[in-house]
Amino acid sequence: MKQPMPASFPPLTPRAPKILILGSMPGEMSLLKNQYYAHPQNRFWKIMFRYFGAPFSGDYEARKTLALQNGVALWETIALCERENSSLDSFIKNPKPNDIAGFLRRYPSVQAVFTNGGTSTAIFQKNFPQIPATILHRALPSTSPANARMDAEILYAVWEAALDEALNRNNLEQNG
Repeated sequence: MKQPMPASFPPLTPRAPKILILGSMPGEMSLLKNQYYAHPQNRFWKIMFRYFGAPFSGDYEARKTLALQNGVALWETIALCERENSSLDSFIKNPKPNDIAGFLRRYPSVQAVFTNGGTSTAIFQKNFPQIPATILHRALPSTSPANARMDAEILYAVWEAALDEALNRNNLEQNG
């Protein structure tokens, strides 16, 4: 029996987002909990708390508050897809993209778009090849447990450099 197509969440959006971080499609645990990056082995929230200098919290409300207070919006490149019995991106079929271009028009404060992992990057590049030149795009390594072979410190360093670039660029434009 065919399962219904999983749907991504609505974007988590601060009033004036600076950075839009795009995953591909929430995994099974995230869908069950209705939370971005809910799998305990996903390193996304550890990176965010470390970068913004806050003590790590497993509480989802604290996680959302951290993102929102720091101008970070979260969404997925895929609105709907077929994916049976797995959270792995390699099982995604027939992806239907979210309206990223519309999001960027609604929120002109976005200075950077980060794609979290290869599938998110591929979907983004295929469906949104023309984003404004004023918006920085960085394809970042996945924080997913499926990318466990990447050392946590190296993963953090790559994400840290991208966050620094985006936030320093934003500060320069505001103060310039």
